[in-house]
Amino acid sequence: MIYYFAIIFSIIFIIFIMHLVRKNKLEEKYSILWLFAGIVILIVSLFPQLITVVANKFNVFYPPTLMLLFAIIILGTYIIHISIVITKQNKMIVKLTQEMGILKEKIKNQEENNKKIKKNRGKKMDEFKNHTFVICAYKESKYLEECINSLLNQKVKSNIIMCTSTPNDYIKNLAKKYNIELFINQGESGIGQDWNFGVSKTKTDYVTVAHQDDIYNENYLEEIVKYINNGEDFIIAFGDYEEIKNNKTIPLTKNLKIKKILQKPLIKHGKKKWAKKFSLRFGSSICCPCVTVNTRITGKKPYKVDMKCDLDWDTWYEFSKSDHRFLYINKPIMKHRIHEESETSNLIENNIRLEEDLEMLKNYGQNQLPK
Repeated sequence: MIYYFAIIFSIIFIIFIMHLVRKNKLEEKYSILWLFAGIVILIVSLFPQLITVVANKFNVFYPPTLMLLFAIIILGTYIIHISIVITKQNKMIVKLTQEMGILKEKIKNQEENNKKIKKNRGKKMDEFKNHTFVICAYKESKYLEECINSLLNQKVKSNIIMCTSTPNDYIKNLAKKYNIELFINQGESGIGQDWNFGVSKTKTDYVTVAHQDDIYNENYLEEIVKYINNGEDFIIAFGDYEEIKNNKTIPLTKNLKIKKILQKPLIKHGKKKWAKKFSLRFGSSICCPCVTVNTRITGKKPYKVDMKCDLDWDTWYEFSKSDHRFLYINKPIMKHRIHEESETSNLIENNIRLEEDLEMLKNYGQNQLPK
């Protein structure tokens, strides 16, 4: 009678396990051990003499102890298996808890940032403390003071510092006159090295390396801050510029018109890599002194220093590989001065610019300058 009961029980047990699997209440990998146990019980119930045969083979004097041993093995295996599963799940829970904590912190920071954006939206700002103008001063430029005044006269005020690798009384006196902190680069010198040195001395996320010969329109920073307050994220922000020659603003040249054409796709597709690389396809259409860098993304040494003249083009090309936006402001926000004493003019005269242009064009599969 007990065998009939065992047969019925094992069949019901197997059907019950399969039902749990079908209802997704028990995963297949956990059901295998239980199904195996149910099948073994069913076979032994149908052929009870098997216990005696196996017991005789292993010299077991009391055959029912084999069933007890089998039950112990099954339960022991299951307990070990469950212990492994619980250990893995505990590790996953710890990891998920940590990730949830990080996510909550990010959400909290984003909510705070959104509150600031809503608060500042539509509000006229007269100060933006998270930006710094870094004036790179060299020798005794007669245009330096005009550049300083253009930064002091910004509609939106920010921080201003000055750095130099050619310290002299002229630069020191101007820094003292306008109460601007002066940093002297006593390490490796060079254009890129000096720019990186200046950026490294800032304590803000957004930095503009101001060239001593140029003039910044009073709305330069105001235009960029508009986008920052609207939640726009970018790796660099820049706009159009005008050119000054012989102390006069000259009409838009053919070169600047071409640059505007190259930059046009950035208005709507500033995050797209093809648009960023197109703007640099035939040269650096982005005016270096017009650029504000987001150091949260680039770090405090954003400029590449392998080149002397095309280091800006080289840097923008490297930035174009990222997923971050090139923010292009489609209006003039500064004036770039052209004169014979500028470092760019010297590099062009010594053919350094030509050599580096050819090197940069190789990134686009070109081995000669476009005609």
